[in-house]
Amino acid sequence: MANILGVQTVNGIWVIESDTNPTLGGGLSAPIGSIVSASDGSGLFQKTGALDTDYAQIQNSGSVSGFNVLLVRKNPQVGQYATIEDAINAITLPSDTNRYLISVGVGEFLENELTLPTYTSIVGASIQETVISPIGNHNLFHLTDVFNEISFCSLQSVPLGFSAVFCDDSGDYAQLHKVNFVDCDTNVKVVATTQDTIIYMEYCDVNGVMTYGTYQDGSNGFRATINTENWYSFPSASGFTCNYLTGADAKLIINTAGIYGNASPDLPPVLGNFGIVCQDGASVTISGAEINGFEQGLKNNNTGTGCDIHITSASFGNNINFDINILHPNTTGGFIGDATLSKIFIDNSSNFTPVFTDQLGNGGLTIVGDIY
Repeated sequence: MANILGVQTVNGIWVIESDTNPTLGGGLSAPIGSIVSASDGSGLFQKTGALDTDYAQIQNSGSVSGFNVLLVRKNPQVGQYATIEDAINAITLPSDTNRYLISVGVGEFLENELTLPTYTSIVGASIQETVISPIGNHNLFHLTDVFNEISFCSLQSVPLGFSAVFCDDSGDYAQLHKVNFVDCDTNVKVVATTQDTIIYMEYCDVNGVMTYGTYQDGSNGFRATINTENWYSFPSASGFTCNYLTGADAKLIINTAGIYGNASPDLPPVLGNFGIVCQDGASVTISGAEINGFEQGLKNNNTGTGCDIHITSASFGNNINFDINILHPNTTGGFIGDATLSKIFIDNSSNFTPVFTDQLGNGGLTIVGDIY
């Protein structure tokens, strides 16, 4: 709780000096309209409501970077923060006209589950120098509102059953940019239950021991969409699925990717690892990808309704059982690229049509399906 160090009255308005941010803890008791200057440098605030914590930040005097830029450092100075959680708690009334950026410095930051306010971005020093990990058994970032961005950092060591970034009905949209994931059970999870939920990702890579690269559930009538560019996977153990999606409104869009089933594309394929698994009406669109090193590169389960799958300029190789395995009779779409004919299965009733160069055959163009 903040404490009053001094008070003056100017034209009936209280001007207060406090020891810290008046929104923290139990707040600070003062008349509505009072101005509070925090002596620890965390900012200048105005009392906006009846509650002791009802303050709007007028100026962030602790930030050398500018207005509404909150600094998180391993050895914080006056007006800076030791954790991302502390910086989040200092945010007041975020909106499209009052946006916030949390700048996270070099080092490893152990955090409780982080729920970002709307119009708030997390920016690290770089994907090598800023490491963010959970302090216990919980998600790392739990996004429940629109217009969040996480960039230039490494998210690590998220335990079994939890996600590094969980977009939980977070709306349209969130963003990831140059984020490295290491040993996170599920790296990015998108669930849409009450509204369309969309995340855009670019230059992201997932590494180590993990269950899912991405997980999407669009089974409730709202879009659960991942749109990613320059996406890479390097698992170090079996039991990994790079991209899993279920439900008629689950949509995966990939532009340029290295989807690998092992820690290096040059290593042998791994039994128990899968590239892309889709079911129950999900939609997959891929343009430009290498998919290799898996038990199965693409698996479409015969669950629920058929999927819609469109893959162009992709290369399947070094997969154990299947490059493409279409099990649902009502799946539609097609594939253009490189694959092995003996590792392609398509249900006879499906309208999925691959046109490809057979990597292990006699070369030339191979078409599976009718020619009109």
